[in-house]
Amino acid sequence: MTYNIRLARQMGRRRIVEIVRAAAPDVLALQEVGSSWREGPPGDTAAAIALRTGLDHWYFLPTITEGLESRYGHALLSRWPISATSTRPLPRRIDEPRSLLEARIVTPDIDLDVMVVHLSHRSPDRAIQGPELVDRAKMFARDETDVQVVMGDLNETEETGWLHDLRTHFQSATQLDARPTHENPNPEARIDDMLVRGGDWRRAEVLAHPDASDHRPIVGDVESD
Repeated sequence: MTYNIRLARQMGRRRIVEIVRAAAPDVLALQEVGSSWREGPPGDTAAAIALRTGLDHWYFLPTITEGLESRYGHALLSRWPISATSTRPLPRRIDEPRSLLEARIVTPDIDLDVMVVHLSHRSPDRAIQGPELVDRAKMFARDETDVQVVMGDLNETEETGWLHDLRTHFQSATQLDARPTHENPNPEARIDDMLVRGGDWRRAEVLAHPDASDHRPIVGDVESD
């Protein structure tokens, strides 16, 4: 499941937790996550959602830090231990810092590599971040795990060259459900995605939650090759 939660500032963390619990994902990517951030509820949002959803293992990647404790970024939550993580800053020209989060999860059935990303909403930055994402995704643990998944907010509304390239090498959830994810309550753009390599989407669905964020979440089930 991938979900840009907009800092849980619209209806609070409780509503986000309700949506995640109902979807019951084993692996969850979150974007726009705060930890003692100046917007949204106080405290560590990734930890709070993990505690209340049974996704007991999580990693929070702050991309912006203000002062000693105020942080903003994205996160990965998992039902199984996250055995390894790495982070990679993305190039930028005019927008805030952006980074890739890469992680390995060993499940009872498969070894899974996950990449979580939130690309810039500013086209000059996205134009250089998108190709970087594709290059990294192509190299990402190519022969070391059973399945690789890229999840997140790509902020891209057009089928640009880099997005076409990514969807050529990875199977996009849009193949099963291409409905728009942004902007609630009446979304018109599909800017969020989940993509898999080494497996197939058995199910992929955009969930019709118009109230908790300006994005709608995507959930799916992966079957390994």
